[in-house]
Amino acid sequence: MTRVIFRTLRRAVHCTLPLWIWAAAPVLADVTVRYQTDIKLASFLPPQAREQAEKALQGNRGYTLRFKNGKGWTDMNSWTSLLDYTTQQMTLIDPKQKMFCTLPAAEFTEKLFAAMPKFGKLPKMDNVPEEQQKAMTDMMAKMMANLKVTFDSKKTGRTDTIQGIQADEREMTIAIEMPMPKGGAQSVMHMKIVLQVWGAQPGEALKNQAIRELTGYNLYANYFMNPAGMLQKMFSSMPGYAEALKSMTEEFSAAKSPMLRTHMSMFAEMDPKAAQKAADQNPGAGPVDPNAPMFEMTHEAVEISGAPVDEAVFRIPADYKAIPPEEIIKNMIQSQMSFTGTVK
Repeated sequence: MTRVIFRTLRRAVHCTLPLWIWAAAPVLADVTVRYQTDIKLASFLPPQAREQAEKALQGNRGYTLRFKNGKGWTDMNSWTSLLDYTTQQMTLIDPKQKMFCTLPAAEFTEKLFAAMPKFGKLPKMDNVPEEQQKAMTDMMAKMMANLKVTFDSKKTGRTDTIQGIQADEREMTIAIEMPMPKGGAQSVMHMKIVLQVWGAQPGEALKNQAIRELTGYNLYANYFMNPAGMLQKMFSSMPGYAEALKSMTEEFSAAKSPMLRTHMSMFAEMDPKAAQKAADQNPGAGPVDPNAPMFEMTHEAVEISGAPVDEAVFRIPADYKAIPPEEIIKNMIQSQMSFTGTVK
């Protein structure tokens, strides 16, 4: 059950992170920003879990943003999207299937939210009887009803230099207390998600044209695409989350400087006996460290450039077929699904 919640949280962050970065979109100078994604699982997890994670990460190690003459382009996990800031139209492209769709940018987050799995509803799992899946869903619903979530945010005072740009760090912590089914090894599961965000210091915009362009248009995507509103809707069906994460989404929306790095760590309290049993059953795994994160994900800018961008990247090939937005968004969500290959 912990994995279900974790998968949904990871998917929420992963699918909406590009929207927060789109919020820094320029309309004048040519700009290229390339982000790299790294995922790390704890060494004490089963080897097959780490292998599945590595397999899922293939072809999904980052994304690139390009801007030119009022247009934005990004690619992530073999998908491409175009955003025209003049017409406020977005185009989603599936190069593998040679398909695309165009829709108003303001409608994208609503359609993305509608296509994403909802909290309290387990994804379909192969080789699991329908009655058992229903029982798991009912059990999860009862657990969610008593869920307790708290949120804390602070400026750490730590700074770093990312691609020659001075950045300040803010740390956000989500603490989750979830009751477990009776008869289990522990009555309450404690989880913690720590999100560290590095943004360019205000003075960097005066020294770097690319940062200046990115900083100047933070409000665009927040207004038309509303990623904060999307996250709030996603968590509204999960008791305890809506209010706890409202402050977090508001902080993202209020951010004036572009994000240069985000690092997410997930910690989960493990019953010592259960942890030892799992270790005994997985001889290829490392020793259990109760203080180590089970999962870490980092997005970091590895290139920020003001070099000219080729106009051709914004053109849709003539042989591509137009399809409804709902269909291509559904396919896009499925391509971002969890590490577990049996989940559909």
